[in-house]
Amino acid sequence: DALSIGGNHLIHALRRNVNLKLLMFNNRIYGLTKGQYSPTSGQGKVTGSTPMGSIDYPFNPLALALGAGATFVARALDIDKPGLTDVLRRAAAHRGAAFVEVFQNCNIYNDGEFDYIREDKDARTYLEHGREFASTGITHDEADFAASFALAQLTWEKDGAIPLGVFRDVQRDSYDELVQAQLANAKGEGDLQALVGSGDTWTIS
Repeated sequence: DALSIGGNHLIHALRRNVNLKLLMFNNRIYGLTKGQYSPTSGQGKVTGSTPMGSIDYPFNPLALALGAGATFVARALDIDKPGLTDVLRRAAAHRGAAFVEVFQNCNIYNDGEFDYIREDKDARTYLEHGREFASTGITHDEADFAASFALAQLTWEKDGAIPLGVFRDVQRDSYDELVQAQLANAKGEGDLQALVGSGDTWTIS
C-alpha cells in the first residue's frame, strides 16, 4: 500500500531519489482485503467499508510523486503490452527513483474501472515529448515540472482523455551515489584499529 500506511516510505524514497523502481498497481480499491475503499477510490464509491459512499477526496498518485520530487514519473495500463513494456524499460534504465502507476482492473471488487481504455485501444492516448497532448494546449516536456503536473491533472471524466506514458524524466544525483561519495570522502588515512587499541582515552583533532 503505497499511498496509505506506506505513504511515508514512498514520499521519502522519491524525495531522496533512492535508486529504486516503484510500481504502484492502482485498481482504486483494496482488492486483497475484501474490497474496502482505498486512497484512490473516487468520491461516492460504495464498498463494504463505505456503504453510503466514500466522502474522501482521492489521491492523485502522479501528482503526489511529482510533488515529492520524483525524477521519473510514468503511467501505464496493465493489458497494454507495448505501452507497459516501453514505460518499464525506461524506468529500469533511469538512475534514481522511478515511480510507475499501473492501471489494473480488479474483476472481483471493482470490475470495469478502466474499461474506457481497456476495451477501446483507440481511446489510449500516449504522451510524446515535445508535442501537444490531445488538443489540451499542454505541450509535453519531460523536463518541465509545470507541464508534467498539469498533464497529471487530466482525467477521462473531465477531459475525455487520460495520458499514458512518461510524464517526467530528469537526472539528479541519486541517494546511493551521494552516500558512496560521502563515505569515500570520510575514509581519510586514519588507522581505526590502532585508535581502538591505543588506550582508555582518545584525543580527536
